[in-house]
Amino acid sequence: MIPGINVLGIAFGAIAQQTVKHLVATGRTQNAVGAWVTSYAKPVSLRASWQPVDAKKYEQLGLDMAKEYHNIWLRAPVDGIQRGESPDRFIHGGRLHEVVYVRDWYDQDGWVEILVIDIG
Repeated sequence: MIPGINVLGIAFGAIAQQTVKHLVATGRTQNAVGAWVTSYAKPVSLRASWQPVDAKKYEQLGLDMAKEYHNIWLRAPVDGIQRGESPDRFIHGGRLHEVVYVRDWYDQDGWVEILVIDIG
């Protein structure tokens, strides 16, 4: 990668994009029984490249073969899993997906690569 070159912007000129809905995690509170409950902002529609994860990657990354994972490339900041916080979520194809990993190039080149898991 060459810093400062927006590779995703170049790619979006050549590949199809899909609309995804991004739900930003806004915080967590404890309910009456002491369980943590995450709050999310209203969904925001974004243009992205949404791709299934190849079976070879499942093995390489040690992913659960019984689950469904996707990669998303988009131009927006996204929060992944961090201690004490909940990750952002996405809605695509009527299904809810939770962020598992973020490769963050946003500050440098204006885009991120995200791994999400289908949670229903």
